[in-house]
Amino acid sequence: MKFSFTDEQDMFRDTVRELFADRCPPDAVRQSWDNDDGRVPGLWAALAEMGVLAVLAPEAAGGLGMNEVDLVRILEEAGYAGVPEPLVEHVAVAVPALAEAGHAALEAAIAGDSTVTLNLSGEVIVGASADAVVHRNGDTLHLVTEWQADDRINITIEQLLDMRSGLVPVCFLPSTGDLGECANQGDAAAGGNIVFYPDQMSGCINRNLAVDGGAYPWDSDGIYTAGEFLYSNCDTQILGEILFRATGQDPGT
Repeated sequence: MKFSFTDEQDMFRDTVRELFADRCPPDAVRQSWDNDDGRVPGLWAALAEMGVLAVLAPEAAGGLGMNEVDLVRILEEAGYAGVPEPLVEHVAVAVPALAEAGHAALEAAIAGDSTVTLNLSGEVIVGASADAVVHRNGDTLHLVTEWQADDRINITIEQLLDMRSGLVPVCFLPSTGDLGECANQGDAAAGGNIVFYPDQMSGCINRNLAVDGGAYPWDSDGIYTAGEFLYSNCDTQILGEILFRATGQDPGT
């Protein structure tokens, strides 16, 4: 039995090594430290063009249909070059998970049009680089695009069910036609008339987290306490959206 790498694996490794030498030299790595996203401009697109991002995606989904042994040689070269990209998170974890789930986000992930990172232990890895985050909730993984790089990623299903998510109550504001933070406890407790807003789901998802100990006019005693029950139609709507994304089944049918 032969335990050495194949000629094809070594050739792919050599090609990636040349790419890193050209597009990710030490000067580029050092410059990335001062970038807003900490990345090397153009490198992600070049990796996608070479097929690196699609190594573990099945051929039927537009990937290369290769395996983890093939990927190891590439990751070794990324380590040698100090590549400041979420390559392991995206290629080795997120892409296979999206492929197994048959998720629509796979196409953009292997084409380099998006960057997917991880939150498996309560901390978002290289969140500033991400378009989406694969978030672990117990034994399952969820793709969250809206709450990608802040503390909202840690909101649990149980907290949404109990209406203890910590997301601020929002109300429909007739004067502007928009949703905004509720101005009083009565409106918040009544659900905020969000039915009058045309895009309720976006408004519910894009709420901010309340600050523990902060003063808010919609709180029953004026001071919010983390974990406090807050009646919220929005939390229920978000649960429905999560079910839809996980199963493809509209909760309204």
